[in-house]
Amino acid sequence: MAVTMLQKLNRIYPLQYEILPLSLLAAIFYLTVVNYPSLPDSIPTHFNFRGLPDGWGSKTEIFIYPGISLLVYILITVISLATAVSSNPLRFINLPVKIKQPLNSAQVEELRLTMVRCLFALKTLILGLDTYLLYVTLEAGFNRTNGPAAQWLIAFLAGII
Repeated sequence: MAVTMLQKLNRIYPLQYEILPLSLLAAIFYLTVVNYPSLPDSIPTHFNFRGLPDGWGSKTEIFIYPGISLLVYILITVISLATAVSSNPLRFINLPVKIKQPLNSAQVEELRLTMVRCLFALKTLILGLDTYLLYVTLEAGFNRTNGPAAQWLIAFLAGII
């Protein structure tokens, strides 16, 4: 049984896929820990529509980035794994019953594969966005930049949508 689940998991969600999201998560933790001691007491916590800081907070608020990133990583990974190994993946697929019922097993497997891969892409994009926002916050905190570039935010948000 365990071998079958591992085979199914490896077919639908190969573990080497996790290299990129884990690397982004590690970068978030690394950037936070390495830069925290030299941050000024007050750092930007919010940027306006033009990318300029308009909210400030304590430097300890920088730890929000790794906390949220870890939470997102765990949540999406658990949902992905549950979907990948489920004996009834239809319960994870949000379609009306009249569309789900006539699906054959090949179609269900195709939907499962698509959903798991889309969740992986979503996780990677969110972690990429978090990494970028942390970097911009650090740079603005050190007065090396004003804030995020609109084109990068638009690219990440378009990818997520």
